[in-house]
Amino acid sequence: MAGVRSGPRNFLRLFLIKRLLTRKSNAATLDAGCGDGSLSIYLARKGYAVYAVEEDRVSCEILKMRSSASGLKDAIQILCSSLENLDFPQGYFDIIVCGEVLEHLENHLEVLKKFSGYLKNDGSLIISVPLKSKGWDVWDNYSGHRRLYDFYELNGLLKKAGFSIEKYFVWGWPFVKIYHKLIFLPWAKKAKGEEEIRQERLMITRIGKNYLISVILGLIFFIDILFTPPAKAMGIVLKARLTFP
Repeated sequence: MAGVRSGPRNFLRLFLIKRLLTRKSNAATLDAGCGDGSLSIYLARKGYAVYAVEEDRVSCEILKMRSSASGLKDAIQILCSSLENLDFPQGYFDIIVCGEVLEHLENHLEVLKKFSGYLKNDGSLIISVPLKSKGWDVWDNYSGHRRLYDFYELNGLLKKAGFSIEKYFVWGWPFVKIYHKLIFLPWAKKAKGEEEIRQERLMITRIGKNYLISVILGLIFFIDILFTPPAKAMGIVLKARLTFP
C-alpha cells in the first residue's frame, strides 16, 4: 500500500511527524502502512513499542531485513496485512501514525473509525496526506491514489471518525512546488511507477535517493512551512485526538 518511501519530501514528512510525536517511554505505537519501515526503525530506536503494518509483501520483507540488520528484530512487530483487516483490542495504542496512506484506501472513513477504537483515551493519531491544491498529476495515477484532500474535507472526515485536530503543518510552497514541477514530474513520467524507486534504473533516481541530498533538500523544503498558505499547500501533517460526548 505505501511501498517504498525515499527522497527529500519523505524526509520532510518524517521530520514533521517526529515533531508531533508524544514522548512517552515504551509507548505502544502503530505504524499503519509503514512502507519499508524508515519511521518504524526510528521509533524502535527511541524506545517505542512498534507494531508495523504493511500490505505490500516486498516492503514487509525489506523491513524484516532492515530491522534484523539494525538489531531491532524483537523491537518491531511486523504484520503483513491490509489496514481494513486489522484486529486489535480497544484502547491498545498510545500513538497511531498513518503517513501517506489514507489517499490509497477505498474505505478511509472505516479505517479511521478502527483507529479511534484502537487508541487509548489520551492517545494521539498522526497522519499525513496530499492535498487537492497540489493538483492531480501522473504520479497520482502511478502510485494508486484514489483521492486528494482539502483541509475542510479532512477535518470533517476526522470528526466523523471521532477525532479533533490538535495541531498541523501544511507545506509545499514555494520550494516543493518548484521541485515538483521541474524535477519530480519529469522524473515520474520516465519512471512510470514506484518500481523504479526499487530498481534505480535512472541516474536521477539514484541521485534523488541519496541520503545527503534528501537531507539538504528536505531542510530547504522545511522553509515552506513558514510561507505556505493553506490554499497553496501540497500536503499536510497533523495530530488529532479523540473527542468525547
